[in-house]
Amino acid sequence: MVLKSASQEDQLYQQVRAASFKIERDVSDGVVIGTGFFIKENGYALTAYHVVEFRNRVTVILPNHKRYQADVVGFDNTTDLALLKVRIDKATFLPLADTHPNVGDSVLAVGNSGGDFLKRRVGKVIDLDVAASRADFPPGTLEMKAPIAPGDSGGAVANIKGQVVGVISYIRLYDDQTRTAYAVPMNKEQKILQELLAGTKRDVPVLGVRSSANASDFDQGVRVGSVQRGSPADTAGLRSEREVTVKLDDGSSEQVLKADFILAIDNTRVRSFDELIGVVRRKQIGDVVKLQVDRDGKRLIVPVQLGARANVFTE
Repeated sequence: MVLKSASQEDQLYQQVRAASFKIERDVSDGVVIGTGFFIKENGYALTAYHVVEFRNRVTVILPNHKRYQADVVGFDNTTDLALLKVRIDKATFLPLADTHPNVGDSVLAVGNSGGDFLKRRVGKVIDLDVAASRADFPPGTLEMKAPIAPGDSGGAVANIKGQVVGVISYIRLYDDQTRTAYAVPMNKEQKILQELLAGTKRDVPVLGVRSSANASDFDQGVRVGSVQRGSPADTAGLRSEREVTVKLDDGSSEQVLKADFILAIDNTRVRSFDELIGVVRRKQIGDVVKLQVDRDGKRLIVPVQLGARANVFTE
């Protein structure tokens, strides 16, 4: 199904826009902008989880510029979906499609990237059930050729009937600056929606470490950049990257950057931070894993009990 005229596109845009809203979330260094949309008249709405992550409540701005408070009532970090309950008496909403779209179908989204306020993004589906390019992106997504950018995340992807077929999740930027957009499939067949409506809050397991800006392809393992205070990794004794003073043979001294290197998890070799996340996410929150760590040339075995991301990180 493809859009056949400008008037058809305009009509579809007005329909999707009427059910969409801008999301604002205050953070330490500014405001995170995202998009969401109503799926029920009573104020239930969907967005991407990463837009509302670490928050129980956010502010939404409707097309008429009125502001409302919205509570996060359910989420699934793995699929990057969150269900909101906007404190509104009656909402204009979008119906869910009966099934997934086909490759080549026209799609229209509404978003807030680039300083826009609920503007259209028109494109087409170019692939289905696409594997994620990173371990912390959701798998099984719709791939689209559309002008999607940060700020559009969480917006509805609608077919030409004005039915929801997906929720905007992430983009992939290539070396030539071209980009491809990805959306989590959403339709009447998706069971995850019933779980979210029931209040499911499904997080992902983490160690509590961040990557290092000094990581290199020549590293023997995953260079630990920083360790979140109070995290499982911190409790287990992993150390953040640090400068230490080293005395030289001639009596002088110099500053040297030291780091812990994670070589393996439960005997599974890891060579990049993405590989590290991938192995951890195949575990469960509360699992105890054994890290093989290199510290100053010494091999250590460090047991770590994995924690929930939202409990470990605050931003």
